[in-house]
Amino acid sequence: RLWGLETQLGLQGAQVLLLGATGLCNEIGKNLVLAGVGHVCIADSALVSTSDVSVGGLFSLPRSCVGQNRAAALAEGLQPLNPQVEITSEPRDACDLSAELLRRFHYVIGTAGIQAVSDICSCTGRLAVKEDSPTSPPAAKRQRADDAAGAA
Repeated sequence: RLWGLETQLGLQGAQVLLLGATGLCNEIGKNLVLAGVGHVCIADSALVSTSDVSVGGLFSLPRSCVGQNRAAALAEGLQPLNPQVEITSEPRDACDLSAELLRRFHYVIGTAGIQAVSDICSCTGRLAVKEDSPTSPPAAKRQRADDAAGAA
């Protein structure tokens, strides 16, 4: 291992959400699963297409996966790499994920290129709203330490 026991224990407790079942998601998911992260969830509403199968970016999915949910098919392909990692899928896009679901994860990673920026902003916006007031604006940013020192 390249890291110590304390780091490995931290990885085992980590909950990671990957937005978009893409080739990049495949690589990130593979590395997280092999490293022994506690839980990986893949969210995507798209279905596996014949081009997904022929390109091979999604773990060389077999033709039998065409028409299945991409996230579920990718999760199924990753599971044999490390049976100790919990791998789940959400057949929804980032914009359709609830704040309750998002709060279960320590890390949210967008994997769909420029769309990932929009996905992360969408998720962040839902998490920034206070539960007792769905229309509350996001909390103010914390003041940086060097800004605070300059103001004093």
